[in-house]
Amino acid sequence: MSNATPVFVDCIRKFQPDASHFPVNTLFAGDWSYQRFSADGKPHPMPAGASACHQCHGTALGLTGDLVFTLFSEDREEK
Repeated sequence: MSNATPVFVDCIRKFQPDASHFPVNTLFAGDWSYQRFSADGKPHPMPAGASACHQCHGTALGLTGDLVFTLFSEDREEK
């Protein structure tokens, strides 16, 4: 995996919405925005089912209190 090259970077950000500062393809869900970028940092169109991003992250928040799927505490322990 050390030679892996990212194809896309998907980002999530919480803020007060002001769409004028974001690429046209940004998905807004309440005060969260979701944006996909190509490996060179240019905005890339969100997939057709991008609203599922918010549904899944919202479910995770309700179940675990963690919106961004960080590692479980036992996975973060030093080895």
